Amino acid sequence: MNRKQRRLNKMENTKSKIKSIIRAFIILFILSIIFYMIYGWYKESKIKIVKNIETELTKVEKQDNTENIMKIILEDEEQSNAENSRKTNESNSQKNKENQLEEPVPNEYLGYKVSAMLEIPKLNISSNVLEEYSKEGLEVCISKFWGSNPNEIGNYCIAGHNYARKNMFGYLGDLEIGDKIYLSDNKNGKFSYTIYDKYRIEADDTSSLSQNTDRREITLITCTSYSNKRLIIKAAEDI
Repeated sequence: MNRKQRRLNKMENTKSKIKSIIRAFIILFILSIIFYMIYGWYKESKIKIVKNIETELTKVEKQDNTENIMKIILEDEEQSNAENSRKTNESNSQKNKENQLEEPVPNEYLGYKVSAMLEIPKLNISSNVLEEYSKEGLEVCISKFWGSNPNEIGNYCIAGHNYARKNMFGYLGDLEIGDKIYLSDNKNGKFSYTIYDKYRIEADDTSSLSQNTDRREITLITCTSYSNKRLIIKAAEDI
């Protein structure tokens, strides 16, 4: 083999090596790109996973905090309700003591059932209030005419003749606004009332019997002007 042929072979080998190197470089470059792409995708996925975990942890923490706050609020409400209940019970207990009767109201009076006991110190009246309204009963004593039960929310209306007796309403006209009335019954005890109105109405006027009230009230009714009109005394519970 002559020198020229050897030179050509050498050049071919060199070109072949260069091509191999370039091919290897290209393959390496492509692999590097693929690696970085895979690594980038992996890193991004990892970041997303971490963020999702952090988000879930934050939600859990917020939920735990919310539950703790709600628990504290509920505990405070329970304590407040318990305290209010205790105060209410104490208040009711104190009120029951204040309203406690020294003596029970009699169940009957001259054969008639008794509903309550009415006291008007200014008129020196201390009278049973008959449970049922009747013509015969009114000749014996004042009677419940209409309304709620004694010492309960509503308008407890008592009627009586204007006879000059201690268990009648003969001197009802002497009462004035501000005077005291006391009503006792065996269920609720004794309550104090203050007169807040006094007026006359026609005999057929029933407006004074209205139950449109959210408190304890007493209405006293008797005849006046030769039975042509009615004298009305209104009293409300002392609070």
